[in-house]
Amino acid sequence: MSGSDGQPVTVGSFFEDYARRKAMSVEECERWLGPNLDYDPEPPGATSSTA
Repeated sequence: MSGSDGQPVTVGSFFEDYARRKAMSVEECERWLGPNLDYDPEPPGATSSTA
């Protein structure tokens, strides 16, 4: 899949573009769409800092 400029579309750029078009934050888009796309915004091996 490629964008209008012929460059490949990355997951990050997809979320940024979608968030801009829907007037939402990228984090909100990741939360809503991530499960449907099997997408985890944290890289493998990253630890969550919830305490």
